[in-house]
Amino acid sequence: APAERDLAPAPVHQSTPPPLPQGTASEPPRLDEEAPLSTFPLPSWDGFPDGRLRCHFTPQQLEDTSQLAIYWVGDWLPGKQGSPTAAVPEKGKVSRFQCAGVFECESKVCLTQIAPGANISRQVQSECTCGLKLRHRSCKVEWLIIQYRGGAVFECNQTHSHSRYTHSLSTPKSKPPQLRSFISRQPVSL
Repeated sequence: APAERDLAPAPVHQSTPPPLPQGTASEPPRLDEEAPLSTFPLPSWDGFPDGRLRCHFTPQQLEDTSQLAIYWVGDWLPGKQGSPTAAVPEKGKVSRFQCAGVFECESKVCLTQIAPGANISRQVQSECTCGLKLRHRSCKVEWLIIQYRGGAVFECNQTHSHSRYTHSLSTPKSKPPQLRSFISRQPVSL
């Protein structure tokens, strides 16, 4: 089981951001044009990026973070066609996602947060570790990753409406549902 300290939100460090590579094309697609995103280098990558932010990652940082491994469960959204070998982010490959939300216990005191799987209708019929029913709560957070030759740009449009996952739930057809502690890797220093 992940230690409780691993589940606490990472501190936000604001500093002067490194300049993004300049290109002749327009800015990369934004998730929300109405409010500016915080742009700053992250001290580490824990796989749970949260809040309104935009960060640039070098090719080495991409390798160190397993290509920006993200633990939030997300549904793929259509993105702009581009190339991961493009010279500038504006022409890079855009991958967009929307958070799939979380399964929570009906109990107000139970802190179990379960990562959704592929079969939500089957998962919602499962029970929590405390024996009560689960409910699915949606989350409207979107994020995108723009991959290009110089690395990647990660952008998130808001803060998740739920805590980090504490458990995962598999629902094989021929076996009873299996609830397991959610395991994530240690944060990678950047």
